[in-house]
Amino acid sequence: DIVRKMPSGVIRFDEYEPLKLNLMCEDITYSIMGINSEEYPVLPELSRGESFEISEPLLKSVIGQTLYAVATIDTKPVLMGSKFEIKNNELNVISVDGIRIAIRKESLLHEDFDFVVPAKTLSELLRLLSDDESKIATVSVDRNQGIFSIDKYTVFSRLLEGDFFDYTKIIGMPSNIEAVVNVRELMECVDRTLLLLNDKIKSPVDFTFSDNTLRVFCETAIGKLDQKIKCDYSGEEFRISFNSRYILDALKNTYCDKVKFLFVQNTALKIVPLEGDSFTIYCKP
Repeated sequence: DIVRKMPSGVIRFDEYEPLKLNLMCEDITYSIMGINSEEYPVLPELSRGESFEISEPLLKSVIGQTLYAVATIDTKPVLMGSKFEIKNNELNVISVDGIRIAIRKESLLHEDFDFVVPAKTLSELLRLLSDDESKIATVSVDRNQGIFSIDKYTVFSRLLEGDFFDYTKIIGMPSNIEAVVNVRELMECVDRTLLLLNDKIKSPVDFTFSDNTLRVFCETAIGKLDQKIKCDYSGEEFRISFNSRYILDALKNTYCDKVKFLFVQNTALKIVPLEGDSFTIYCKP
């Protein structure tokens, strides 16, 4: 925090007395107390048992497309992280918060194993990972510790333990209604509903599908929004309601121009790309 507040330029560190440090830049001097280095936690000695390599942009993508759906309430601590699951030469990264499930899938040649990384660690990794395709990250697991080697950085993290949510049951559920929507248009529309909401005033946003049209409606004590946008839908009129922030989070992390909305037995919304299955997002009404 001190360095962030300093002007751009060279910062000089000077230990003028034992455990007393001056930080100087131009005409600014901070004096702070230090801590004996012997009190610093010893880094764990790990053997890097299970490990795999993945490009930094790809790791950044799989984390970014799932992190938003991690649970923030510790009723089940293991859900406060994302599960990395390698099975049948495929990497799945899964986040669950009880309302949403975000799944990102990529091919990866490796033996089957899995682990759960805390959300805080994943947030730090996002800051370190680059978009340079030539850079490779190494992910290693030894007992209950994870090691992430990224460029000149090595991040150690305790992994979360416990029974993770069995997302495979939901994946197998068939969908009975399908629509194709423009991501940017719908994001802008849903974002407008937030002007009618605050911490005290909450209301779901209604989606009504009919004749290649999606009607988005939200009404609160502040006012109401009623907008129609085009979509690809030819079934009977269908109406369902969602938390606008949850839908907005999901749309922001699709990284697509258009997506499919699949409705699973009228009990959940499933968002997938037009082609392939690189990501899947579930959201309860």
